[in-house]
Amino acid sequence: MKEELQSVANAAPTSYASAPGERGTIRAKADFNVGEDVAALRKAIEGLGTTEKTLIEILTQRSSSQKLAISKAYQDTTKRILVNDLKGDTHGEFEKVLVALARPPEVNDAKWMIKAMKGVGTDDNVVIEILSSRTNKQIRDLSAAMAEQTKKTLTQSIKHEVSGHYGKAILKLAEASRDENPSVNPNQAKEDAMALYKAGEKRLGTDESKFIEILCKRSFPQLRQTILEYKNISGKTLQKSIEKEMSGHLEQLLVAIVKCAVSTPAYFAEKLYKSMKGAGTDEKTLTRVMVSRGEIDMLDIRAEFKKLYQRSLYKEINSTASGARASLTPIMTMGSHCTKTKLGCQTGGLGNNKPPHRTYGESREPELYQLNGRGLPGPPQHEEEERCPNPIASRNTPSAILCFRTFGFVCGILRGDQCASETAALTLSFYVFASSAIGVDKDALSYASLGPSRTQVPGASARNMLNKRVEMRDRLEF
Repeated sequence: MKEELQSVANAAPTSYASAPGERGTIRAKADFNVGEDVAALRKAIEGLGTTEKTLIEILTQRSSSQKLAISKAYQDTTKRILVNDLKGDTHGEFEKVLVALARPPEVNDAKWMIKAMKGVGTDDNVVIEILSSRTNKQIRDLSAAMAEQTKKTLTQSIKHEVSGHYGKAILKLAEASRDENPSVNPNQAKEDAMALYKAGEKRLGTDESKFIEILCKRSFPQLRQTILEYKNISGKTLQKSIEKEMSGHLEQLLVAIVKCAVSTPAYFAEKLYKSMKGAGTDEKTLTRVMVSRGEIDMLDIRAEFKKLYQRSLYKEINSTASGARASLTPIMTMGSHCTKTKLGCQTGGLGNNKPPHRTYGESREPELYQLNGRGLPGPPQHEEEERCPNPIASRNTPSAILCFRTFGFVCGILRGDQCASETAALTLSFYVFASSAIGVDKDALSYASLGPSRTQVPGASARNMLNKRVEMRDRLEF
């Protein structure tokens, strides 16, 4: 029992209230130029055949606010709607992903909810996933987007689709009135835990309204503490008690809320795993989760997926998807995009910031090449193009890179440079990871080639760069 309580206490914090870009692999482009992006999209769409690579790079490497600006400028320039042009030039799952990436998050949520309630019956899996995991603001934005499309708010649309205790719980969530105060009241948590125990396990029958009142209204940090207190009182987890006391969609909804309160990334990691488990892939769920969480907490989802299933999410998606679809999801998962600027090179989703030039001691190292969409060293794309003066550095084999980097590290170690010593071991770990993969893991290989030294980025130090490479190594395994 002590171990189970500790696991809840130490679980990855919920990213319920994470701001876009904080823990996502889709991030804002530093040197964003809306005019250039519109021109690139027009060339990709209007030319002979569609340049899928350009569409992928722009739609997976810009924040939602940047893509909104692109869509507006595209419409002003062409008198056409970007989403409609994407629909006309692509097809199948590839089209669905690109269209979802081009839309604002609230519009996507509204579209998914409308589709879930369309026709006979309701796709409660989608309704539960969205309403149990979104913030109050996200739900209000979703409701406004629905009203714009259907002339009905979320509550007006959904009240005719649900009933009973499940309907009451869904409508409470649709009101977007959950307490979002991050502080925790320990006494309130104990009272709520006892109230839940008395409403369920301790009595004959179940008082569902008490579960709905607490789980649909309390903040996630508060619920997290309540879950711990419940285990102390009952000896069982709250999730197991709900599964025993309830059934159907109400059980499914309340369990989803408990899971999100403990760890939203772990909840979505499980959703992704189930979407790819068994024969065939649930493309709708896979696309919905990847797109909706790509800018919010995909880094944490990736980590939870590895922790729960001892598998790489990147490789798992790569093995289940195919064609143009497969070329998109790894970019969203791995964040392998890298664009060089005068201040440095940002590798989306990995927190890396490496400069166009590096210094190590008094020496200069060769120009670092840009990472292209596949994680391979490629030609620099900044207007100040340079060729790598050292042919060894441009060779993309593990042994060549290891030899080239090790020479500089050995010189640093001989000078007593602690960063050089630690970085030598770090580069070796990248090299081993790259070589142990099937074929060669090109992402690991690219990171093995990065230097740890002081950069031209203001305030950056050798130690800071080393710490960033440690972070990259830890995330690369996910």
